[in-house]
Amino acid sequence: MQTSEAGVEEAFVFLLESGIIKEANNVPPNAADGGNMKYIITTEGMGCEHCIKRVTAAMQTLNAAIIYVKLNDIAVDFNGNENDLRNAIEDLGFDVISIKAQ
Repeated sequence: MQTSEAGVEEAFVFLLESGIIKEANNVPPNAADGGNMKYIITTEGMGCEHCIKRVTAAMQTLNAAIIYVKLNDIAVDFNGNENDLRNAIEDLGFDVISIKAQ
């Protein structure tokens, strides 16, 4: 299912306002502070609001603090192995193009 950019933005705002995801300034400390590491993940295959919700749920299952989830673009703070992130996304049927730790 394809959707408009406005529809994606509405889904993101809904997830943000409902508390399902948090804004970037509300995430845990980074790895330098002894906390989580920030990961930027680029994917292929996410095409609708439902995809965003599925990836959001998968990240929450891993206890990753979500910075944002957009079509094919995800940012999380995560205290774990980046392969866990990759596997969770690929298990949903999306291709992971890159994962960059920051």
